[in-house]
Formats: sequence, structure tokens, C-alpha cells
Amino acid sequence: MIDITELPKAFKELEGAYKFAEVDFLTQIAKLSQGAAKESLRENFTLKNTWTEKSVVITPAKTGMSEPFSEVFVRDKDIAEHEEGVSRPSDPEGQPIPNELREAAGIAENKVIPKSLRVKQLLKGTKAIKAGNKPFYLKAKNAPTAGSRPRDKKKRKRGRPVKTEGIYVREGKERTPLILLYTMRKRNIKIKPRRWYEPSVNATYESKREPVYNEAVDRAIERWLARRV
Repeated sequence: MIDITELPKAFKELEGAYKFAEVDFLTQIAKLSQGAAKESLRENFTLKNTWTEKSVVITPAKTGMSEPFSEVFVRDKDIAEHEEGVSRPSDPEGQPIPNELREAAGIAENKVIPKSLRVKQLLKGTKAIKAGNKPFYLKAKNAPTAGSRPRDKKKRKRGRPVKTEGIYVREGKERTPLILLYTMRKRNIKIKPRRWYEPSVNATYESKREPVYNEAVDRAIERWLARRV
């Protein structure tokens, strides 16, 4: 025999179960979309590190939200800009582009360049990079490159002139040759659009939302029924 006095409480609990299903659905679909975005990222780019992929994260839905929502977003600003493409305005001081820094400082391609080896820190002149030499800024009108002089002193000739403004360090104890650590790029940087994020996320949502929602409702009802027993 059903106690009708329990019906209001039961209906309230059932309403809560459906709210739980909504939150569950939003979180699960966000996780699936996150996975699809990461897969698309790997397919469209050659990744030399792990943090770029890890920067694709989600905000899970929570029951305490007035209007539950979840989202997938990208923390890495540089990789996010590839979605629509962008033209970065030139910096009056120049945009630093690593050149031979990794080789000179012994940094692997898949490692982050430490703050101590970035332009502002290098220009303080407190850190030696190569053979005890400290980096310096040079408007290079006649600066020879590191590979322009043979190791054999008898065969050395003046290096080819370059017109590359940047951060240099001497290769050895002599004034030349020089190693170009950073190029200071002063023209606009144009990044062409490469649609890797939105298509993958949208396709996942459209194809998975119905089965994922049904599964979330089933879990919520099972949970509600278990409490009623």
C-alpha cells in the first residue's frame, strides 16, 4: 500500500535526481569533447611537449550552479590562436624568437625554456651561456655566425655578414664567432587559421549527446530508486 503522504517528498527527490542527471550529462559530454579536441590537436600539430595538450581542460558542471553548465577551453594562448588565425602587431622592441638558444644552453626540444634563459633575464648579464660567456644585445650588421669559422685557426676567415638583430653570445674566448640565441623580430607575425578545436568539439557533442544523456538519466534513476528501498 502506497503512503500518499510520502509522494511530495518522493517527487522532490525525483526532481533532484533529474538535476543530478543534467549535471552528470554536462560533465561527461565535456570530458568526451575534451578527448576529441586533444586528438585533433595531435593530428593537426607536431607537439614537442606535453603541456600543450594538457592545456585543453574542462569546467565540470556542479549541482550548486543556478544554471548548470560545463565547458571545454584551451589555456595555451598560442595554440588557441591557431583556431581563427591572428596577426600579432610588432613590438617596438621586437618579438624574441629562439634561434640557437636550445643548442647553446643544452635544452631539449621537448623542454620549456626556463625563465632564467629568456630575453629579459639574459640581458641582465648575470648568466653565462657558452664557455663562460654572457649574452648581449647586438644590432648585427657585421656579426659572423657561429658556423662561419672552421675550428682550425689556420683556415679561419671572416664570417659572412648578417643583418640579424638579436641576443648573441660568443662561442669561445675570442670576440668571434658569435651564436645567435634570439632573433628580435620586428614585423607582424601572421598565424594562419587551422580549425582544430571547434569542429572536433561540435562533432562530438552532436554525435554523443543523446546516448550520454540517456546514460546519465539511467544512473540518476538508479540512484533515486536505491535511496527509496
